[in-house]
Amino acid sequence: MKFYSSFKTMLSFVLSLVVAFSAIGTSVFASEKQSGTEVQTFNQSRELHTSDGDLLGTVQETTIIERKEIKGSVEYILRQNKDYTLVSPYAEIPAYQTKFQDGSKMTNYSLKDGNKLYRNGNLVKDPTATSIKLNSAGGIQTLSDTGGLPGLCHYYDASDWYNYHFACYEDMDYTGHYYGVAAGGNVQKDTTAAHYMFATAKAEVDAFENYYNDFRMHHLATEALAGIAVITWVNLLAFIGTGAGVAYEALQTVNSWNDADDAINDAYHYIEQF
Repeated sequence: MKFYSSFKTMLSFVLSLVVAFSAIGTSVFASEKQSGTEVQTFNQSRELHTSDGDLLGTVQETTIIERKEIKGSVEYILRQNKDYTLVSPYAEIPAYQTKFQDGSKMTNYSLKDGNKLYRNGNLVKDPTATSIKLNSAGGIQTLSDTGGLPGLCHYYDASDWYNYHFACYEDMDYTGHYYGVAAGGNVQKDTTAAHYMFATAKAEVDAFENYYNDFRMHHLATEALAGIAVITWVNLLAFIGTGAGVAYEALQTVNSWNDADDAINDAYHYIEQF
């Protein structure tokens, strides 16, 4: 039920975005040009959920993207401002207050030669290049009694809100679709809510899920605007270089993928400490 509701929310956003770009509306984004720099502003408000389906709170996000072409390269400045409102009991948990705190973030992207994307000066590697085919033995068991993302990173309790099982992969690979596949090593640990790392690890798994949902939403929007169902990493870079409406969704797809990829790696290492 949670996946269906989440998918409907993402689909509604995608449809509204496509209509907005088609009609040059301002309910989802605004556009302007300033001395050779194109500026797009996106506003979004949505619910946040924990890995096991609880309402975590809401976030209001404003994303401002500046685009400029300089001597054969395309430069982007992506500014994100997030205003979180957590609900109880998460609003009283320090680890959640820290992970989901209000703030602004600026990320610089530079596309060179049409196929090399740099993030804050560092080359963004194609996450499909080292895709690992996993054997069924030794992988994380897919569970039917929990929300979240059982195939990537998740936790569930023993119906007592005290004893928990955590399982997480170290990494994920891009598939060309609005979902990733597990990659790297995996860790599975049983712990209790009394463990000193419990809240930190739990908050990171929840952060991963919400970053991952952002990726899925932007990927679906890119698919809709591009009119294709499978988008390779090369396609995403090509879209980013175009400057058309799809460029901004493609850039946010890459940015949210990077955030989710960082979060799953952090969650993996926190869970290792149980």
